[in-house]
Amino acid sequence: MKRIQLLFVFMSISLLVNGQYKYDKVSKFGEYHDKWTLIEVGGLYGFIDKNGVEVVKPQYDKISKFGEYHGKWALVEVGGLYGFIDKNGVEVVKPQYDEISKFGEYHGKWALVKVGGLYGFIGLDGAQVVKPQYDEIFKFGEYHGKWALVKVGGLYGFIGLDGAQVVKPQYDKISPFGEYHGKWALVKVGGLYGFIGKDGAQVVKPQYDRIFNFGEYHDGWALVELNGLYGFINQEGAEVVRPQYEEFRIKKGLEFIRKG
Repeated sequence: MKRIQLLFVFMSISLLVNGQYKYDKVSKFGEYHDKWTLIEVGGLYGFIDKNGVEVVKPQYDKISKFGEYHGKWALVEVGGLYGFIDKNGVEVVKPQYDEISKFGEYHGKWALVKVGGLYGFIGLDGAQVVKPQYDEIFKFGEYHGKWALVKVGGLYGFIGLDGAQVVKPQYDKISPFGEYHGKWALVKVGGLYGFIGKDGAQVVKPQYDRIFNFGEYHDGWALVELNGLYGFINQEGAEVVRPQYEEFRIKKGLEFIRKG
């Protein structure tokens, strides 16, 4: 440890005082890269090795620590755009994105990227796996165990773990799976509500003005409303009580009041 500290002090004196190189700032050796030192000159950042040789020319507005965003890379910024350099100082992802999230934050092996106001994903090798095309992408598993909710043009759908669309963006609203029914998600389109299953297929066509939680008013059933009239659907999505009642009361059982 003392040897490293002495080396750092020697390098700092050599680089800042010696006429050969002059840097505005020199970080601690190993703080950003295990074998390099971050340097700043004129507001731009780069790296030098333990011999004081520039291995990454000062050209970036910002450089993150190696491993902070990607296990083997460092996030770099230039002109408000982000990319990555590897441990050899080579640009593996050209600075081209307005935003880059940490790998694993949204998907186990991908990083969310933003360019031109649209979101997509890049893989661990830096290649695009989902072209930036969505106005918003939610975390995988947040709404469905293996899918990510996406939004484009005000409509919602889902993509799978491979990035392919499993539910085309077509709904005005999608609730998390399990919120209303153990295996379904409530969807809304054109002001009407229905359900989709875990495979993305419609199990209850959007046709109701309102759907309540299953079990809220009757075990195993969900109260539905259509044109101001109430009824019930069961766990299979079938109407067990057609919407035909203006009011209902809960006593020991259910008491409906028919229209008219």
